[in-house]
Amino acid sequence: MESQSAIDLAEYMNGSIRNIMATAYKNVLSNPREAKFAFKMQRLFEKSEKRRKKMAESEGLDVPPFLISSISTTCNLHCKGCYARSNGIAEDISEYHLPVVPRR
Repeated sequence: MESQSAIDLAEYMNGSIRNIMATAYKNVLSNPREAKFAFKMQRLFEKSEKRRKKMAESEGLDVPPFLISSISTTCNLHCKGCYARSNGIAEDISEYHLPVVPRR
């Protein structure tokens, strides 16, 4: 039976978040508003990663990293603490955005 090497889940997730942000930068450079948002999020991710490591070392508290992503900038919800709304990224869904379904 082969032994599997242990995976450091926190390091794996932190690396994945860094990779996602690197790819996001390439896709948002043409839009200044989105680029500013992506840069701000990257700084927050780095700060959070350092804080998690500090808490693990000093308090023995393991706080796993996580990432919430949205596939759309339109939303009809107004959730408390929504990062997209607080950064002016989310747009309300209006009749303009709704598809027109022909009647038969």
